[in-house]
Amino acid sequence: MELAEDPLIDDVVIPLLRKLGFRNVGRVSHHGPGEAGVDIGPFSKLNPLGYLEWYGAQTKAEKITAGGSGNVDKIINQLEEAFRTPRNYMGQDVMIHTMYLICSKDVTHDADVQLDIAIKGFESRGHVVRKIKRDNLLEMMVDENFTF
Repeated sequence: MELAEDPLIDDVVIPLLRKLGFRNVGRVSHHGPGEAGVDIGPFSKLNPLGYLEWYGAQTKAEKITAGGSGNVDKIINQLEEAFRTPRNYMGQDVMIHTMYLICSKDVTHDADVQLDIAIKGFESRGHVVRKIKRDNLLEMMVDENFTF
């Protein structure tokens, strides 16, 4: 899947999340610096008890790497910012509980290890991060009979 980040968000991720039953799915009003760690969100889904749970997504259309020129530290900081920043939904502040990190390109082994360590830290504070790598994303698209 060779898409730039904006088409990945608009043409793949947003329609797929809607197809999976999430509500209020849309991109943030300003993409890039100032997005407070979220490309898509907040969006929601009813839990089995009928309460809304709030989600966000950070989407990457670049290889995720660790080390000196790597981008994994920036991604971890974006996830941190997503969890600590209140979001306005219809005049009410909501907090994201679950973040999806959606990657359409490779994640190096070292970056994956760093992400897993960070995810354990988020979990210890009651947050959830789900990595959706390229193969998982393609599998989801097939399972949902997704077409462009």
